[in-house]
Amino acid sequence: MKVLVLGASGFIGNYLYDSFLQDGVVVDGTYFTRKIKPEYIQLDLTNMTEVSSFFKERTYDFIILAAANKNVKQCEDSYDIAYKLNVLPVEHLLNSLGPSSSSTIIFMSSDYVFDGTKGNYSETSDTNPQTNYGKTKLLAEELLLKNASNSFIVRTSAVMGKGGVFFDWLVGEIRNTENVTMFDNIFFTPTPISYLASMLKKLCSSNNELKNTRVLHVVGGRKFSRYEFAKYIKELIPSSSCEVIAEKAQESQFMQKDLSMVSVKLNSDNYEDEYFKRELV
Repeated sequence: MKVLVLGASGFIGNYLYDSFLQDGVVVDGTYFTRKIKPEYIQLDLTNMTEVSSFFKERTYDFIILAAANKNVKQCEDSYDIAYKLNVLPVEHLLNSLGPSSSSTIIFMSSDYVFDGTKGNYSETSDTNPQTNYGKTKLLAEELLLKNASNSFIVRTSAVMGKGGVFFDWLVGEIRNTENVTMFDNIFFTPTPISYLASMLKKLCSSNNELKNTRVLHVVGGRKFSRYEFAKYIKELIPSSSCEVIAEKAQESQFMQKDLSMVSVKLNSDNYEDEYFKRELV
């Protein structure tokens, strides 16, 4: 098996690359501007000529598209930027591989394809994105579902782990400060990055029982407010004396009320302690 991680210099992509490598899988990783490993290959996914040339020279069994613009505010400032960074790579990938390609594409999508009004969104819930980021992620999903029968859409939410900006900040605050203030009216489904990696490797395995699944939610097993999640992480750090304080957030397009997700195709209950404890070592 040979795997390609597009966007391997990002938090998720780099973790996936290392995880496949540790399992002895032949894996390549690409980067755009930030080369964090000497073996990573430079590739501008928004440049059709570069993408076409890249795939003329290489073939893969699985292509994981983890590259995207995850800056929701920047996407709101310019739909063109959101489209260029979230949709163009999919268009170029499909055009370069062609309809007869045997490669399986795994596209990393987002909870932002939902409207955030009620939460607990499953794979069968209606999509209704409210941001340019969510709209362009959904458009990329639709392109793949229409044009690549051998593709998976993996929606995930609030991926957490060592090296992630929010997770590292939160753990640092809980370990080193007297108190931390978190919103108690904004809900999400934190997903341990090690759990996400294990499920993606399962999708790539030869005995994958999910092979007939086109859209899959790979998320944590519990819905939290940000305040509840901070309290939960504090419980995993017994030495901490930090007080977690609740406050209210004003809902906005950048802070939607409830983007929590569930999976009707995976049983992800009661696993968080095991996975999050790994990230705290």
